[in-house]
Amino acid sequence: GKIMGWYREQFIYGAEKYGFPVHRPYASLTQREKDLLWNGNKELKGINDFFDWVDTKSIKSSSDICLQDTQAEVLAVSVAEAV
Repeated sequence: GKIMGWYREQFIYGAEKYGFPVHRPYASLTQREKDLLWNGNKELKGINDFFDWVDTKSIKSSSDICLQDTQAEVLAVSVAEAV
C-alpha cells in the first residue's frame, strides 16, 4: 500500500547517507547492514518501524501476516543466493 511504499522509499533515499548498498543481495549484507535494514536508526526508518506503525493502527492480524511474508521472502532470497 501507500504507507508501505512510503517507508520503502524513505529507506532507499536515506540509505546513501549511511552507505547502505540498496542493490546488494540480502545474503551479502553485513550484520550491521541487516541491522540497519530491519531496525533503522534515529533518522532512517527500518522494516520493524513499519510494522510498529501498523501495530498502532489496530490491524495486527494483517501486520502479522505481512511480517511473516516479509521474513519468509528475505529467508528465501538468502537461501537462493547462498546456493
